[in-house]
Amino acid sequence: QKKADKLRAAEEARLQRIKDEDVKHADWENRWILETKHFRIEANITRAKLDLYATTLEGYYENVGKQLGIQLKGKWKKFKLPVYFYKHREEYLKRRRDSGQDQGEHALGHFVPTPGNEELVMFDQTEDTAQTLEVLYHEATHFLIYLYQPNLIVPRWMNEGCAEYYSGSTFKDGEYTPGLVHDGHVLAFIHGMKRGTVESIEQLLESGNQGASAALRQFPPAYYHQSWLVAHYCMNTKKYRKRWQTYLKKILDRKVKTQAIEASTRKFVPFEEDVALFKQTMKIKETTGEDPAFSDAVCEVGSQLNLTTYQTPTQVRVTLSNGNEYDVNVQADSKAKR
Repeated sequence: QKKADKLRAAEEARLQRIKDEDVKHADWENRWILETKHFRIEANITRAKLDLYATTLEGYYENVGKQLGIQLKGKWKKFKLPVYFYKHREEYLKRRRDSGQDQGEHALGHFVPTPGNEELVMFDQTEDTAQTLEVLYHEATHFLIYLYQPNLIVPRWMNEGCAEYYSGSTFKDGEYTPGLVHDGHVLAFIHGMKRGTVESIEQLLESGNQGASAALRQFPPAYYHQSWLVAHYCMNTKKYRKRWQTYLKKILDRKVKTQAIEASTRKFVPFEEDVALFKQTMKIKETTGEDPAFSDAVCEVGSQLNLTTYQTPTQVRVTLSNGNEYDVNVQADSKAKR
C-alpha cells in the first residue's frame, strides 16, 4: 500500500508541475518558444496542445509538400516558418488587426504574405481542437504555396480550392490522410444548385483574379464551396487526378505567362492564361458547364444528395465516378470563418 501511495503521490506531483508550467506560460511575455525542423512556434497555450500542433504541422509539411511538388529553395529551404498560437481570442484579434486583416470576429487563423514579415497566426479554440486543426491546415497550405513562389499571386480559386481540400486532413500515429469530405461544402453546393447560383467553371476561374474587374475580384463564400468541390473531385477521380496535379505544378512552377502588378514586385496569372492552361491540362473542351465530361461531372457529389429528404443530421453514402465511396454526414457546416 505504501508503494502505491508513493507512486500516486509522484504522479500527482508530476501533473501539478505540468499544470504550473502551463499557467506560467499562459502569459504571452512568458510564452513557449519551440523550434522544429521546419517551424518556429511561439505560443501561450498548454504544452500538450503545443506538442500536438507542432507534430501535426511537421507531418502536414512533409506530406502536402510532396503532393503539391513543393520543394522550397534558396533561403526558404532552411527558413523556420514563424507560427503563433494564442490562448485568448482578444490577443489573437489584436494581432490580426495589427497585421492589416479584417476584423474576423469568428476567425481562428490567418496567414500574412508580407515580404519579410511572413507569419501564420492561430487562435487555439480549446473546446474544438479539430476545428483549430482544420483552419491550421487551410492556412498552412497558403503559407507553403506562398513560400514556394513568393513573387507570384496564384489564381485565387486554385489557392482556396487546395487550401480547403487539404484542410480536410488528419494526421494520427504518423499516418497522414488528406482530402476528407466536407459535408458543409457539399450541402452549400446543393443549395446553390437548387437556387441556380452555381457558376460555370470559367467564371469561377475569373473570380478573384487580379486582372478581373473590381466586381469579379471579389471571392464570395459560395466560391469556396465550389473550388473545394472541383479540387476534391479531381483528386478523387482517376481520369483527372494526374491532370489536376499537372495543372497545379505548371502554375506553381510558373510554366504559364504572368503579368506584373503595378507598383509591386509580384506578378499574377491573367485569367485568360489560367483558363487556357486549365482546359489544356485537364483536356476538356469547355469550361462553361456544357462539357459533360467535366463540368457536369464535377457536380456529381452534390447531385446524389437531396436536401428535402434529410431534415435531421444523418449519414448518406456518396459514390464518385471512380467508384470511391464516402459516408458523408449530412448536417449544417460548423466551419469557422477565416
